[in-house]
Amino acid sequence: VGDLLPAHLPLIQRALRRVQALRSLVNDPLDLASGKAETKAADRRRVAVNTVVARVCDRFQARAVVKGISLAADLPPDELEVLADPADVERLVANLVENAVKYTTAGSVRATLAREGDTIRMAVVDTGIGIPEESLPKLFQEFHRARNAKALDEVGTGLGLTVVKDLVDRYEGRITVDSREGAGTTVTVWLRLAPGPAAEPPRPAEPRA
Repeated sequence: VGDLLPAHLPLIQRALRRVQALRSLVNDPLDLASGKAETKAADRRRVAVNTVVARVCDRFQARAVVKGISLAADLPPDELEVLADPADVERLVANLVENAVKYTTAGSVRATLAREGDTIRMAVVDTGIGIPEESLPKLFQEFHRARNAKALDEVGTGLGLTVVKDLVDRYEGRITVDSREGAGTTVTVWLRLAPGPAAEPPRPAEPRA
């Protein structure tokens, strides 16, 4: 359509924010419903969490660049796998990374992955706006948004961490949030490692000649 006039740009940006708000209003409740739904055992398979974290960070890289922040993943060389529905793992990681990028206005977001005994520890660390102390007990409540999050020009429904908590509970994991207003947030999730591959049955001895 040609070059935009300066007067057009604010209108297009406002339209874009409204489209993003509508998308969140549709997608976030769907994610929440999916997180609460029962998963058939047949839907669970071995999922390489390394691959999911790398893919999600790559997906949000452009948005981080536009905001002038760095987004990186610190992943171990060995694949760490969970037994889960692949869509659930993708949804969990995407919600954590998207939240961190959304509420970080300067500095960095880093996703780390490590093995701890028979669990996988995933942490998403940001230097963002942090969470006010009064909001910490309400983090996992549906539609709750902290006052400083509402003050930002960012679209949100207050369902991101609710979705994450439901998914962590589904897979009998654990989640903690360490945050201070103005000093960033660290969300850590522990999930059970997938069991090792079943050992091959011993071959029958060959008859002697």
